[in-house]
Amino acid sequence: AGLAGPRATGQADQQAVAFLVDVSDSVTPELRERQLGWLREAMDGMAERDQAMIVAFGDQAVVERPLVPAAGRAPIQSIASLVGGGKTDIASAIRLALATMPSTMARKIVLLSDGNENVGKAIDQARIADAARVPISVVPLTPQPGPEVLVRQLETPTFVREGESFSATVTVEANGDTSARVHLLADGRLIGSQNVDLTQGTNSIVLPQEPLGQGFHLFRVQVESRDDGFVQNNEGGSYTVVTGKPRILLIEGETGETRYLADALRSAGLELDVKTTAEAIIDLPTLRGYESVVLANVPAAQLSATQMGAVNSYVQNLGGGLVVIGGEKSYGVGRYNRTPLEEALPVRMDLRGRTLSASVALVLVIDVSGSMAGGPGSSKMDLAKEAAIRATELLSEQDQVGVLAFDDTNKWVHQPTFLTDQPAVQAAIGTLAPGGGTAIYPAVEAAYQAIAPLEAKVKHILLMTDGLAPNGPYDELTQQMRQNGVTLSTIGIGSDADFGLLRRLADLGQGRYFEGNDPFEVPQMVVKDTQEVARAAIVEEPFRPTQVGASPILEGIDVAQMPPLLGYVSTTPKPTSQVLLISKEVDPVLSEWQYGLGHVVAWTSDAKNRWAQDWLTWPDFSRFWAQVVKRTIPNPVDRNLQVQITPEGATARVTVDAVTDEKTYQNFLETRATVVDPTNAQSQLALPQVAPGRYEGRIPITTEGAYFLNVVQTSAEPGAPGAQGSAPGAQNWASRPAGFVVPYSPEYRDLRANPELLHQLARLTGGKIMPDPREVFALDQPATGQPRELWPWLLALAALLFVFDVAARRLRLGWMDAELAWAYVQDRWLGRAQRAAAPAAAKLLAAKGRISLEGAGIA
Repeated sequence: AGLAGPRATGQADQQAVAFLVDVSDSVTPELRERQLGWLREAMDGMAERDQAMIVAFGDQAVVERPLVPAAGRAPIQSIASLVGGGKTDIASAIRLALATMPSTMARKIVLLSDGNENVGKAIDQARIADAARVPISVVPLTPQPGPEVLVRQLETPTFVREGESFSATVTVEANGDTSARVHLLADGRLIGSQNVDLTQGTNSIVLPQEPLGQGFHLFRVQVESRDDGFVQNNEGGSYTVVTGKPRILLIEGETGETRYLADALRSAGLELDVKTTAEAIIDLPTLRGYESVVLANVPAAQLSATQMGAVNSYVQNLGGGLVVIGGEKSYGVGRYNRTPLEEALPVRMDLRGRTLSASVALVLVIDVSGSMAGGPGSSKMDLAKEAAIRATELLSEQDQVGVLAFDDTNKWVHQPTFLTDQPAVQAAIGTLAPGGGTAIYPAVEAAYQAIAPLEAKVKHILLMTDGLAPNGPYDELTQQMRQNGVTLSTIGIGSDADFGLLRRLADLGQGRYFEGNDPFEVPQMVVKDTQEVARAAIVEEPFRPTQVGASPILEGIDVAQMPPLLGYVSTTPKPTSQVLLISKEVDPVLSEWQYGLGHVVAWTSDAKNRWAQDWLTWPDFSRFWAQVVKRTIPNPVDRNLQVQITPEGATARVTVDAVTDEKTYQNFLETRATVVDPTNAQSQLALPQVAPGRYEGRIPITTEGAYFLNVVQTSAEPGAPGAQGSAPGAQNWASRPAGFVVPYSPEYRDLRANPELLHQLARLTGGKIMPDPREVFALDQPATGQPRELWPWLLALAALLFVFDVAARRLRLGWMDAELAWAYVQDRWLGRAQRAAAPAAAKLLAAKGRISLEGAGIA
């Protein structure tokens, strides 16, 4: 029985009380003082064995004071926990209390709040508390009404045509008559202000607007009033899309290099904004105002990872178009490999499947002498390792890389081999450690001997050192290098390097010399040198493009009459892309594909007077580029797809109504939305059908700001009217952009207390409403059953019986012995009691006899 773990349930004689204190912004300072006074009075009623804890909550719940007995509590001066007050999450506070209080004690929860819940569902947590027999008593806090002005809504039309005037309508609520000043901003720019008189209740203010330029416009309204409590709720937001001619954003790598392309696109009637990467604002809200983005000879170094991610998301999730035009700083040469930009393109930057003659062989010769341990901040050794690792990131699998470390001797860290395992090479570089002297010539000679026999189009040695070294027969060595097509670049690290020798070696080696007085510049120097080496991806020879695929891009254009191009950047087409034009080396020159919701075109030559100089006078130059860009422009907004978004507390309800031109419902369509929140985080939302032609879903509201959506409906029926190819087995039925603005937290929208919710929590769990603080610790609630282990008692009983069992077996006792033992017990213990009782029994019998005789008349 002891092994089975039996338990018995008893009653706990201790209780634990969790006080949940609302510190959200809707609880005024006066109410917080009332909370503290109530808590102090309740704590004074604690018994010695009782325990109490305090949980502070607003947008989250934290333990203000852990569960401690009465003897260990300190006086309550204030609530010190730093909790965001922009929301009220009662559910998280109840959840935290239930998880913290031990089940071996009788448990209670006391909630001090105004009940203005706007995150989570306290009712759900109350049901859990009720199942655990934990009552929730409530102390409702009712704020005293003060002057308040809040913006309930800002409305602007979702779509207007270019040149069309419209009005913005502001809904303002006031709890008393007052005056205010209203400011309206478009895209962060003040466009109007107006003084207004507000009456108690709801006020509608109409602000007429002049026509705005084409594109996406974000509006904000701000209301200022002297009679106001919370300023957080004095803002509203909305957006409007002004439609017209498609707007194109043309981003150029260098100022003026797209002048021929820009003239060609404008002559075709396209609205064009031309900017350099330094001038352009490359984020989702800005890109959304354009139908397509053109990147012309833009290296990845001019774009941040966030900007490239924004371009990727603009195409994939919002359905924008993208055209990438080549040049000497683009594609693989421009370090597009393994970036969000390469992910969006129909071509890869590596040259898989090509012959070795198109590859690069690079040997990094790195000084690991003792002086490399110095340097400000990070050591020169660490910076050299970082530089070497970044160099490997610029190369592809068909390239060969070697790493040679030297001090007063040479050591191959990685023999020159194909870069099929980049992490292994980078890990080997990471093992470099400084120590020893400096011997440059033997290291350069060893690198040359290793690289000379390799089969590669480009053979290059890069030397990095920070010190002086004995001279050597460099003239003879570099002459052999030149004869065998091996180039040498040098980088002097720090102020102690032999700059004269290194400059001379670079000149003799037909390479580049870098003077790194600031060691932190070394990684960028290595990147620049490796980029120049990687120009092997550039093919500069005249050719006429050959057509291998059909597309609207080439409609009406005689490909046979295209002028020759003088160069391009080699790339590899991705499996699902469509190649339209190729070079005589069968490299893609023009290719396209559908990337998510958007279309992307890749042109690997340029559009200026270098490789395309003969194209500038070609009669179809303007037509060709206009058709390239128009190929990526998304279809106009489908007016038969209506999207309505309604914020409701912590979520926003998205309602989509789909009809045909005949106004009949469109049913059984797969409907989804790509959502971009104010932090540019993206998510996918499924919208299931809930009624004829109606689809709904909910978006979690995580923060204040503008939310952008792109709603797409697809049908499995091929050939659906107006469909576009989107995914295998599906057709795009319709798409429509949408959005909404959350100007402030719901904490400041509903400022009235919600005692009904608090009463419901108390009734559901058997708690009290507005309990006397002195009676909180009274044992007036059934204690939670406390399970007690029985196995120690059963084990002791088994041990006692075991002793009797052993005695019985050894003494060989029988039934006769048991009867004798029982007789002894009777005589010894029971007999004594019987003898003591005998006189009393005799007296009782005598009395009984006398009574009987008297009853018979015998005296």
